[in-house]
Formats: sequence, structure tokens, C-alpha cells
Amino acid sequence: LIRLAVDNALLLPNLYAVLARFERQFSATAIEIVSTTSFDVLEAIESDQADIGLTFVEFDFNRDVELGYIGSLNFYPVCHPQHPLARLNEITAGDLLPHRQVMSRSLKGSVPTQLPQLSSKAWYCNNYTAMQSLVEQGIGWAYLPAYLAEESIQTGNLKKMKFSFDHKTWKLSIEMIRQKNKAMGPALTWLHDELKSLLDE
Repeated sequence: LIRLAVDNALLLPNLYAVLARFERQFSATAIEIVSTTSFDVLEAIESDQADIGLTFVEFDFNRDVELGYIGSLNFYPVCHPQHPLARLNEITAGDLLPHRQVMSRSLKGSVPTQLPQLSSKAWYCNNYTAMQSLVEQGIGWAYLPAYLAEESIQTGNLKKMKFSFDHKTWKLSIEMIRQKNKAMGPALTWLHDELKSLLDE
């Protein structure tokens, strides 16, 4: 059994393509996929509940964890097209303050350091699909992975917001993590190597 812990923002189409290739190569090997927040991914690796983790870069990593930068993921700030923020051409940090932000948060209450709270009110989820659904209901605004938000932006269910303080698309750094000095068999080695190119264009 190979145990893969993944920040749910990283459940990319490419990940499933890698797993399909894995199944063809190692059809006798079972895989367990746990989708959660980056903090819970790190905890799963540290407590030996997962073999490989895919996570946003955070700054409180245990020294017993081996890190490897594999790329970055684009995030868009979005709201419902009828949300008051949707009427503004360029949004300042002050404009965001009174409007609820929908945020990712771990089971223990940790939020991604790369996606801070910018509003005075917030709702929290540990799942980006749930966050998207809340924003589509007009409950607040959120930073969502671009690949998740793009279809809803195209169909008019979400509006991409323009922030005065974001001069470029927000990119979050992604790392693959595992326990240091832990032996890897052929199947785990193959998966580890394939995941290095998960975010390649």
C-alpha cells in the first residue's frame, strides 16, 4: 500500500493521469489517497500516516521531513457576479475589509501563510470545492485555484476580481514532502519521480 496525502487544491487532472500510469506499471500495488489541507498533509507525513505529501510551502516544517519544490499553482480572487465587490473595477485592501472571505483552514485551525485573511469576517473550509460552492452562492469571496475557478468564470457563475495590490496572478509554491531517510521500494520511487513533474506546463 502506498499512502498519498494531498492538499485538496492539488487534486489536478495531471495527478489522476499520473495515477493511471502508475496503475498500468504497478497493477498489484494499492494506493490510498487522503485529500486535506497542507497542515494536515505535513502532520500525516510526520506521524508516518502517509508516504508522499503534496503541499503548499509553509514555514514550520519539521527537520525530519524532506522537501522538494515542484512548481507553483495559480490562484484567482473570485466572487459571485452579483456580489457588491463584483461592481468594483479595481479593489483595494480597504474595499475587502467589510466583506466575508471564504478561507481554507486545517482541522487544528491553521490557515495557509500564502493566503492570509484580508477581510474582517471569514468562513472556513478544508476543501476548495466547498469554498467554490459557497462563493457561487454569494456567501463571500475567496482565492481559488485557477484550474478550479476558470470554468465557473467562463460560464458566469464566478467573477474574477482585480486587486490593486496584485500586479500579477497570485502563484503559490508547491512542495512534495516525505520522511527523511525512509526506504522507498520500486513503486514508491516511480511515483515520487513522476510527481516531480506534476505542475509542468
